Amino acid sequence: MQKSLPLTILIVLFSSFSYGCQVSVNESFHVRDGEKRSAGMNTVNGTIDIGKNCVVRGTCRTVNGRIQVGDNSIIKEIQSVNGSIDIGKNVTVKRDINTVNSAIRCDEGSNISGGIFAVNANIKLNGCRVKDDIEVIVGKIVLRKKSEIHGSIIVEESDNKYEFDEPAALNIYIEEGSLIKGDINIQQKDLDVRVYLSSGGKIFGEVFGAEVIQDD
Repeated sequence: MQKSLPLTILIVLFSSFSYGCQVSVNESFHVRDGEKRSAGMNTVNGTIDIGKNCVVRGTCRTVNGRIQVGDNSIIKEIQSVNGSIDIGKNVTVKRDINTVNSAIRCDEGSNISGGIFAVNANIKLNGCRVKDDIEVIVGKIVLRKKSEIHGSIIVEESDNKYEFDEPAALNIYIEEGSLIKGDINIQQKDLDVRVYLSSGGKIFGEVFGAEVIQDD
């Protein structure tokens, strides 16, 4: 499902620091291995560190802080502004990852049941599955170790209401048997996008507005 990236992400992140969640300013959350939490966590200028084999039934949100999720944990949703997102092995994210100005890394066996919606993000997936689309405005996307995107990769036009330093180029790397079941759709008119296919990487849909380079 395609979303209006800047508006959707910023409204969600800045308006939802309220009902049903723990809220912290200048403090961090630490969830111990095996711990279960029924509520989410919100922090400004703090980190959220979730251990292994945890269950968090609420949304984890940060502004100016890092989110780290340990192996075999289950999280409802992740939202971040100005902070990295580091997801371990065999993690399940029940909904979406939404982020502005972030680096996202996701390890083998992890499953994103929604999509990844990002403004200015470097996304690196190693052996992961994303059920919905990956939508970005600027950044870089690297898919390795048989990662699967069941939706499309969409590079959105930026919204004039928001200020971003947009680069002249955006690169997408599909490597090591990774695949995209949908399309690659570049909606920014003046952006040079290159898609590098190597080591068995595949696109099952069509490519619109990008140059495809076979790197084998």
